[in-house]
Amino acid sequence: MPAISEAFGSLIEQLAAHLHQEAQELIAEREASLQAMTDSLKSQLESQQKALASTTDENQQLKAQLANYEKNYNALTGAEAQKILLVRVDQQLADKDVLIVEKDNHIRPLEEKHQHAREALEHYCQSVKNRRDQDQRRHEQQLQQL
Repeated sequence: MPAISEAFGSLIEQLAAHLHQEAQELIAEREASLQAMTDSLKSQLESQQKALASTTDENQQLKAQLANYEKNYNALTGAEAQKILLVRVDQQLADKDVLIVEKDNHIRPLEEKHQHAREALEHYCQSVKNRRDQDQRRHEQQLQQL
């Protein structure tokens, strides 16, 4: 009888070790997948932040140009020169406004995509955590049953 108990004990130990190893492999796999997704999202975020910084710099340049045009406008004398300059400035402002709107329209979907990606990442993290907790509880229950 003791030989059978030892055999069962050995078998149970092997099974427990195997289950533990499988759980660790699954956790490692999920963590690697999560890390890859996190890296991808960070890369997207950096790209979006660079685009935003570029647009902000361009906006500052446009403001500086506008200030320069306003200075030139005030310096000009004569009604005709003022009219010509005013038309040029108005056209450039209109062009720049269109450019700003285009940039805003480009940034908005990127920000939405980033938000969706962040939400997906948070959801994935939670599901991995829940799955890991379930696996651990199941493992503990199996150990208790054994």
